[in-house]
Amino acid sequence: MSSLKTWDAQPRRFIEASALTLPIAKVLPATTQTADFTRTVWPQTTQKALLGQISPDDMMRTFEKLYFG
Repeated sequence: MSSLKTWDAQPRRFIEASALTLPIAKVLPATTQTADFTRTVWPQTTQKALLGQISPDDMMRTFEKLYFG
């Protein structure tokens, strides 16, 4: 198994960004919104952002609206 220091399957900036976010990563709450999020909201909204149809900020607002209204 490779350590983060020798991992080279992805560009280094992605590996470092992923490692830096681990301290704030949390499990999603067990709510009906989470089921909707994982089944439809996350994949569809992320695809729109990756295709340039919405901005990353709009993507995050969509996620926040689902959980916080």
